[in-house]
Amino acid sequence: MEKIFVSIASYRDPECQWTVQDLFAKAKYPERIFVGVCWQFVAAEDQHCFTVETRPEQVRRIDFDALESKGACWAKVQAMSLWQGEDYILNIDSHMRFAQGWDEGMISMLRLCPSKKALLSTYPAAYTPPDHLAACTPQLVVKEFNERSKILHLRSYKRELSKPKRNAFVAGGFIFASAELFKQVPWDPNLYFYGEEITFAIRAWSHGWDVYTPHICLIYHYYSRQEAVKHACDHKLWYELAQQSNKRVWHLVGTEISSDLNIEPQFQLGTMRDLSAYQIFSGVNFKTLEISSKASNGDITL
Repeated sequence: MEKIFVSIASYRDPECQWTVQDLFAKAKYPERIFVGVCWQFVAAEDQHCFTVETRPEQVRRIDFDALESKGACWAKVQAMSLWQGEDYILNIDSHMRFAQGWDEGMISMLRLCPSKKALLSTYPAAYTPPDHLAACTPQLVVKEFNERSKILHLRSYKRELSKPKRNAFVAGGFIFASAELFKQVPWDPNLYFYGEEITFAIRAWSHGWDVYTPHICLIYHYYSRQEAVKHACDHKLWYELAQQSNKRVWHLVGTEISSDLNIEPQFQLGTMRDLSAYQIFSGVNFKTLEISSKASNGDITL
């Protein structure tokens, strides 16, 4: 039976334990699921994050003091280091819920995609703890270029689909694909938070991968999280990390090329398709910061 590795970066998040519990409870074949968690926590304050332990023999973890953390993408790299050759990888946030039979559903949906190098991604539907699910089929579209950072921001809206729909954008908190995707397009630990989604989408595109919006709701995300402790709450110099990250993002997407920036080969764009072709396909011009109507309303076509 094909195995799934679920990669989770958790920052002081008490919801993570319930996420792990739910993904096993809702899987049709829980024995094929393996989880890797990068736990970032303060030992003296965060014991409430660990009150429940589910299938410990199938959950791998790597622990860090929260003050050692360098941001979301850095943590995703740590979580991904726990992969042990499973066939598929599901990258999610630490605050998620699942539909019944999600494991079989995601594999089946991936096989419906006409591309041989397909990945499923979108901003998931919402849930409210403990388990109030708002089922819908969100599609990612462009929101705007942030006026201050010049980083592309995305949004989602409900859209009824009868099959997976081709798209140009990915969500950092929900990507499902064969493990080969993350071997070719590993997370860049030098990115802080904003910009990870668009750079991953372009890098995947340039390696020949095609993004599809799921047509069935199989996963849910807790969005408001007003009570949550964020990385920036603990790290007063987070803005310096963000500034360095922005410079890297601008260089990768072509907004502002930096002659003194050395990006390692594994984090550069691939050679199968280029940035100019992606801009035509997506409807986004990263140099002029222009957004077409198809990028805003989701009418991405081949």
